[in-house]
Amino acid sequence: MIEKIRGVGGPQSIKGVQGKKAEKSKGKKVEGESLNTEGRDFLNKIMEEARQIPDIREKLVEEMKRAVASGTYTVKLDEIVKRMLGGE
Repeated sequence: MIEKIRGVGGPQSIKGVQGKKAEKSKGKKVEGESLNTEGRDFLNKIMEEARQIPDIREKLVEEMKRAVASGTYTVKLDEIVKRMLGGE
């Protein structure tokens, strides 16, 4: 039944406009190519800075351990709920 509906289940050609990506793949110089290089360099710089940040924030972990041990650590439920719901 559904096969009888025009355009459903059959091969369909997709027509699109060949843009700058197509030009780039042909080896032509694309306007804005230097922007891609600058963006890549910026991303590499940010990634290197991120690698230098330790995975474990030892100072924070020690502070929390002391607070738990002394009984002064409190869970701030309203902040947890806000973050879980996407708020700041």
